[in-house]
This record gives sequence, C-alpha cells and structure tokens, in this order.
Amino acid sequence: MRLVAWILTIVLLVGAALSGVRLWQGMTTPPPDLPPLALAPGTGEAQPPEPPSPPPSWPPLFGRYQKPEPQPPAPPPPAPEPQPPQPPLPPLDSLGYTVTGMIRTGDGSGDGTGGSVWAMVSHPTGAVILREGDRLGEDMRVVRIDNDGVWLDRGRGDPELLAFEE
Repeated sequence: MRLVAWILTIVLLVGAALSGVRLWQGMTTPPPDLPPLALAPGTGEAQPPEPPSPPPSWPPLFGRYQKPEPQPPAPPPPAPEPQPPQPPLPPLDSLGYTVTGMIRTGDGSGDGTGGSVWAMVSHPTGAVILREGDRLGEDMRVVRIDNDGVWLDRGRGDPELLAFEE
C-alpha cells in the first residue's frame, strides 16, 4: 500500500511541475504579432484590418423582452356594504343549560387561592364538566367560574352569567 502511495505521489509531483513549466512559458512569451496592415490598392496607404464578423445570432430561447405598456391606475375597491344589525341573542337560560355544581381544588393552604375550578353544566342532551377557557356549544366560551355561576362569552360584548339553579 505504501509503495502505491509513493508512486502516486511522485506521478502527481511530476504533473504539477510540468503544469508549472507550461504556465511559466505562457506568462513569459510575448503575445502574437497583430496581422500586418493591408495597403489600399493604388494609394499606397495602410488601412486598418476589417473588423471581425459578428457571431451568429441565435433565436431567442424565451421570446423577446418587451417593456410593458403603462396601465391606468386601478379603480378603488368598492366600499363595503353596511352589515344589517344582528338579531339579539336568546337568553342563556332559554338554551336549556343549567349549572348543577362546582368543583374547587385548592393548593392545600385552606385560603381558597390557587388550584383550579370546574363547573358541572347539564343540558337535555347531556352533562359536561367545564373549566375556564373551554367551549360550551359552538359559540360560547367559559370566561370564569365563581360562586355565582359560570360566566360565558358569546362574542357580542360583556360576558353573561349562567347562574346556579335556585
């Protein structure tokens, strides 16, 4: 293995040396002479050589660029139509929900702070246990639970109280 590595190292060094010599020769040789000026027939004056012909033109691959024409400004968007007033929401107690109980878990200090509060809400379709932030139905969210009952936000102003049964 070592023999192969030595042989390859020597071959690569010889190649690098030859490349260096060719580079040195290319740098030290003067550029080729320019073609002699042609004499104009009958005048004896030198004329400059003809310019080289332009390279062949290729057809455009993606079409030609055309500057877009200026467009008139767009008309302003129409003003939004005023929304009709929404009908009032039915009272919470008419929806069939009743608060049947409350569960309070404390932190063990006895002062009622800390822990979490859960409310048991019943409905003709079934009972649920809720905490703050849960949703009751599709459009009601529990804002807070206190000794008065469950405060629900229906998205139209202040939270409403769903009180305990009397």
